[in-house]
Amino acid sequence: MDAEAIDFIEFESDRKWDVMIMGDVLEHVSDPEKALAKAESMLHDDGALWVSTPSFESAFSCLVGHDDVMRRQQFHLNYFSRESLYTLLERNYLVPVDYQISGHFNGSMEVIAIKEGRG
Repeated sequence: MDAEAIDFIEFESDRKWDVMIMGDVLEHVSDPEKALAKAESMLHDDGALWVSTPSFESAFSCLVGHDDVMRRQQFHLNYFSRESLYTLLERNYLVPVDYQISGHFNGSMEVIAIKEGRG
């Protein structure tokens, strides 16, 4: 099995993937739009992208406010609501088809988006 340590944005391959997972990634990257564009380019048409990220408009986050540990993470560069994440996905030809409240992290969301076939 081959392994390579490289920045996701810099990764080059002719291979297309059926499924990609971005678990707690988008809140850490300097350009989430560029990261989603890269993921979209690496997926087969109708491929699935699973995204997990804190939801800063979740009931939990609203209830605890600035005591939410996700708001105090020094490495979180981006903050998303369901609406802002959906907008970003859709701008990159990724159609949200499932939304779940995370069972792993209070106040986080898990979204599945399918790549639109663009012909």
